[in-house]
Amino acid sequence: AHWTRDAATQTWTVELLPDNGPGFSSEALSFIVKDLVPPAAPKDFLAGHVQTDTSPQVPCVWEEQPGGGFNLVELPMTPGAYLGGIVALQNICTNHGLFGECFSAVGYNAIPGDIDFYRGVVYERVNGVWGAPEALPPAAGYRDSRATGVVPGTSNSPDGVTVVGHSYMELSEGTERATLWELPPDGTLWIYDVNDL
Repeated sequence: AHWTRDAATQTWTVELLPDNGPGFSSEALSFIVKDLVPPAAPKDFLAGHVQTDTSPQVPCVWEEQPGGGFNLVELPMTPGAYLGGIVALQNICTNHGLFGECFSAVGYNAIPGDIDFYRGVVYERVNGVWGAPEALPPAAGYRDSRATGVVPGTSNSPDGVTVVGHSYMELSEGTERATLWELPPDGTLWIYDVNDL
């Protein structure tokens, strides 16, 4: 659901977000107000996951539409993944004055195995189109990864993104290692185990 508060009356109203029909469920986990260049009005974006008839959980974003209401956008998953979700959104390009509109969203995909493999993923939305996810491998020596946040820029490029999260061994308590992924626009991927910093 999406709640808004009227500044004059201080009253709250609620709007149910669209899902995929009767019997399916959804959950919004992240929220952002998109700051557009005037005269366009800011739009709300929410992200999380939705259940479908073919997957127990698909990462998705709800985008506010002109005139009211939200549009549900299901995001693709990495090859072989059967469920996923989004946990954080960030407005990237407008922080650097770049052209168009650009968002990054981070979350996870699960790949089936004897024990599911989890991979952090990052998506980019440029000029209204969400691209395919980029999987974030765990730090060396670990099996799984989770992404929990994204910020604009990397140590060597203001036009890239940095993703934070952790690497771990599924079902092994205490194995989490703080991990940082840097994705400059040249397509390289840098992975850092930052627990020792």
